[in-house]
Formats: sequence, C-alpha cells, structure tokens
Amino acid sequence: NQTAKLNNINKVIYCDSDLYSSYGLTENIANLITSVINKYSPSHVLAGISTFSKDVIPRCAGMLDLSQISDCTGIIDENTFERAIYAGN
Repeated sequence: NQTAKLNNINKVIYCDSDLYSSYGLTENIANLITSVINKYSPSHVLAGISTFSKDVIPRCAGMLDLSQISDCTGIIDENTFERAIYAGN
C-alpha cells in the first residue's frame, strides 16, 4: 500500500467488509472508526474533504466527545492547522 510508505506513517488500518463499503450506512462506518480510535488511541485522525467525510467525521467526534477541525488546507504542527478564510463579496 502506498500510504504505508509515506514519511511519519506508523500504521495503516484497512477494513475489507461489505458492511463498510462505499454504500454502507454512515452509522456503521462511524462505529467502525470510533472503535479503531478507541483501540489504537491515535494522536490525529485525518480524512479527505468530501461530503462523505463531512457526514462521518462529525459523528465520530460527537461519539467520542471530541472537537473536530474541518476543511484544513495545511498542518503547521500537532496543534496548529491552516484553514481557508472566506470573506465578503
């Protein structure tokens, strides 16, 4: 897997089940993600910007009583994230 070859990536977790396919229920996928987070306690969880992740990741954050940072365009350090600012006209 190419993701495992990236710098600073220690572990890639992959799930191959029809229950969690691209047509799976958001609730099932949120349960899967939160169970992985509870088991491995990662410092950060990243997801690409899509309507799917904008549905699933807030559910996970709510289930774990955590806040999320959405639509990041850059990561400065472990506590500082860059986001686009939209203004006026």
